[in-house]
Amino acid sequence: MASALDLIDKAISTVDKLLAASEVSSKSNSTRTAQNVVNAQQSVTSVAEQPQPSSHKYEAGGKVPPAKAVDRELFAKANLKVAKIMTVNEVPNSEKLYKLTVDVGNNEIKQVCAGLKPYLPTDQLLQLLVVVVVNLKPAKLAGELSEAMILAADTKAADGSTLVRTLAPPPGSEPGDVVMLEGDLAAQVPAKQMKSDDWKKIVESLAVKNFTATFSEKPLRTSKGQITLPSEIPDGSGIH
Repeated sequence: MASALDLIDKAISTVDKLLAASEVSSKSNSTRTAQNVVNAQQSVTSVAEQPQPSSHKYEAGGKVPPAKAVDRELFAKANLKVAKIMTVNEVPNSEKLYKLTVDVGNNEIKQVCAGLKPYLPTDQLLQLLVVVVVNLKPAKLAGELSEAMILAADTKAADGSTLVRTLAPPPGSEPGDVVMLEGDLAAQVPAKQMKSDDWKKIVESLAVKNFTATFSEKPLRTSKGQITLPSEIPDGSGIH
């Protein structure tokens, strides 16, 4: 039968083994933990070094793209002038067209067919100063010759109907006053006859802003002031 001393020695030996095993396990766990910390640090560093997406849109080189420049060369192809409406007549068998004669300055009279009949009565058009494009190719509308185009803006009214208003030259304007872009000292020499494709591109950038007619957000003006629209025509309304 084992003595009490033998039992004590076995107990001490068992405790020593358990302590040794615990120390080895602790060292192993510490090593794994340290390695995990290193791996995590390396992962964070790797992510930080990678280029991150920006909330802004930049061009190559990190520069913010410039605002759209006014295409003056394109706009200069259009010959826009102030004109006075001298006569207004209805076009037979047409619910939309008026046949007008307009004074475009220098004793020059042009005939214009304009789809303004549903929107503006005759008495509002007679003797009215408007802005016209005078170098478009003449066209036949409902059998009538149209030698120019009157510019107007349109929008939807509260009742759902379409509201149309012609562009208004500044006070003191006269037939023949040349329309140019804000900042130009003088209008550039336009093409004798503008291509329809060029005019379509110009129309895409014509709009109302702050009750002013603009091209690529640049105000249209004569030497006497800006071309405007009445307050009932809101910003963003198209001009054509």
